[in-house]
Amino acid sequence: MPALLAATDVMVLPSDSEGLANAWIEALACGTPIVTTDVGGAREVLVDDSAGRIIARPPGATVTAITALLATPPDRRVVRQVAERFTWERNSAAPFDHLSEMVNHR
Repeated sequence: MPALLAATDVMVLPSDSEGLANAWIEALACGTPIVTTDVGGAREVLVDDSAGRIIARPPGATVTAITALLATPPDRRVVRQVAERFTWERNSAAPFDHLSEMVNHR
């Protein structure tokens, strides 16, 4: 799968509903920018336009975002760096710390 994601120019996931989609992180980790709707954790992942675009639901917005990324592709190293903050260690530590804090305040 990483070879396929790395070979693509843009990964598009125009979902109605998502949490923090693993597919976003996997694409970014391969250096592939993403286009996704403003759902779930999209704004947590894409805090600016350096690794992709967050779009509205109308199909025209999807076409516009893809066209922009194809015309001016982001540096794949920069795209990969966006995914680096989503490690298994960090993703497991955050809920563990939160739950530990809740237990300690009982």
